[in-house]
Amino acid sequence: MVKRRLYRLLRALLITDWPKYLRKTVEAINNSPNSAIGYLKPVDIKSSYDDPKIDKAVGFPKDVPVKEQKQRQKAYENDQSQLQVGDHVYLDFPPATMEKGFDTPVRFIPNNLVPPIAGEKFLEAV
Repeated sequence: MVKRRLYRLLRALLITDWPKYLRKTVEAINNSPNSAIGYLKPVDIKSSYDDPKIDKAVGFPKDVPVKEQKQRQKAYENDQSQLQVGDHVYLDFPPATMEKGFDTPVRFIPNNLVPPIAGEKFLEAV
């Protein structure tokens, strides 16, 4: 997440001095609401004692008794409209952080984009 945000910032400003902006990028991420923790800000989580605060924000359900768990499992197994063991599915994995296509080069002269060189596709991933 840090690399992606920093990369977008550097591309927007057309600069390469990433160490100068690293601290501000991390601060911005830590001060932004995060959906994984119930739209709380990471800086608001101080210790493991804040877990109940996260559970409440995320809306985790209360513990379900074993008898009810077994009933739910049986109902799930009998419902043919849901995915079952052995079903084929499509998995859409997000691109890896260090994947080759992550960095999309843009040729530029300060303040002006340069058209591609003959035979080169403009904005094509390396």
